Amino acid sequence: MILDIDKRLDEINLKILDQADQFFVVMTADLSCLKNVRLVLETIGHLGVEPAKVHLVLNRSNAFTGISQKNAESALKRTIEYQVINEYRGAISALNSGAPFMYTKADSPLGRSLLDFGRSIDKAIGGPAPQPAGATR
Repeated sequence: MILDIDKRLDEINLKILDQADQFFVVMTADLSCLKNVRLVLETIGHLGVEPAKVHLVLNRSNAFTGISQKNAESALKRTIEYQVINEYRGAISALNSGAPFMYTKADSPLGRSLLDFGRSIDKAIGGPAPQPAGATR
């Protein structure tokens, strides 16, 4: 099961983290996000979470922020293991229409990027590989 929680480490989120087998910290390569991610990593480290259970995901990896992936990794002292690209038009179109792009544009660069990310997660945790919308196993 995958749960999406926000960056606040309140009582509810801490209980969720306590039960989690793996953590995927989704981030962007901008200064405020790097600061928040560093604080989250430090906090969950103090809680005794094994570093091997924590994985960094760079969202909007191809967006120009002025901070390279290498510099972000250096600032966090961690490797960014996964990337999801930025495809603004496809994402905003899906948001405005209410139709998930994984159904309407699964073959887009963003759709392929997310599918690759999902397959990587499944491989890492030993689950079945996700299929594009409409595919059969």
